[in-house]
Amino acid sequence: MIRVDVAGIGTPFFDYNIVIDEMPVPDSKQAIRSFSQQGGNKVPTALVAVARLGGTAGLIGQVGDDYHGRFCLDDLAYNRVDASRMRTVAGGATPLCVCLSDLKTRGRTFLVRREPFEPLTLGEEDRRYISAARYLHLSSADEIPWHAIEWARQAGVRVAYDADGYRDTLLALIPKLDVLIMSEFVYAKLFNDEQYERNCFALTNQGPSVVFVTLGARGSAGVMDGQFVLQPAFTNVDIMDTTGAGDVYHGAFLYGLLQGWDGPRIARFSSAVSAIKCTRAGGRAGIPTRAMVDEFLERGTFDSAELDERVRHYRQS
Repeated sequence: MIRVDVAGIGTPFFDYNIVIDEMPVPDSKQAIRSFSQQGGNKVPTALVAVARLGGTAGLIGQVGDDYHGRFCLDDLAYNRVDASRMRTVAGGATPLCVCLSDLKTRGRTFLVRREPFEPLTLGEEDRRYISAARYLHLSSADEIPWHAIEWARQAGVRVAYDADGYRDTLLALIPKLDVLIMSEFVYAKLFNDEQYERNCFALTNQGPSVVFVTLGARGSAGVMDGQFVLQPAFTNVDIMDTTGAGDVYHGAFLYGLLQGWDGPRIARFSSAVSAIKCTRAGGRAGIPTRAMVDEFLERGTFDSAELDERVRHYRQS
C-alpha cells in the first residue's frame, strides 16, 4: 500500500482560468490576457502544493468518466499526487469552474457547474490509507465522511481543515480538529471583531492546537504552540491572479508542519508560497518548489524558468 504524508478527501474541479483587463459588462468585448486549463478545488490543490514542495500526498475522491475527469486525474499525476484511491463514476459529470480574474481590481469571479455524485463511500482500503498518513486534510463539512476523522484520530493521524466557507456543522467539527485554518469570511461569522490573538486562542481551547486566519492581502494571523503569529502578506511580487492562493497556503502550511517548523516560520513560508503562486494564472501553474521559496525568502527573487514551463504545459493541455 502507498503511504503518503498527507491524505486528503475532496472532489477535483476542472478549471478554465481566464485573465482579462477588467470585469465585463453586458454587450462588451475585450481581449483575453491569459488562458489555461488546470485542475482545481481546495483540497486537491493543497495536496499539489504539498507534493511540489517535496512532501508526499494522495487524494481520495471522485471524478466523472468524462474528458474533465480524465484531465483531473492526469493533472494529479503530473503534479505527483497519488490518485490510487480515486474513483471514476460512470456517467458522472466532473465539476468545472470558469475562473475569471481581472487585472484592474485583482478580483475573481467563479462560474461553477456542479452535478453532485452519489456520496463518497469509504472502505477498509481507504481506512488503511488514511491511517498510514501523518495528516488528513479536509474541507467542506457537509461532504466529508465524518467516520474518516474518527479513523484518523484512532490512528494518531492529525486532522487539518480548510474552513473556506461557513457551515453550521463547523461548530461540531472544531473539537475534532488538530489544525484549523479559516478564511476571513468564516472568522467574521464566528467573531464580530478583529481580536485575532484572543479569538484564535479561544478556539484552541476547544480542541485544535493550531488555529490561523487567512486575511488575503493583509496576510495571516493565528496561534500555534501557544504563540501568536501575525504575518504580513508579501508585496514584492507582480500579482496576476489570486485564484488558489488560499489553497496553496494550506498545502504549504501542512508542509511546514511536516518539517517540524515553528509557527512564525510556517506562516512566513506559506505566505511566500502563496505570493509566488499569484504571479501566474490559475491555482496550480505558479506553485513553486522548495528551492524557489528558499531563494525568495533569502533574496526576494526566484528563478521563474520552471514556472514558465508549467504555464506552457497548462496552456497546451
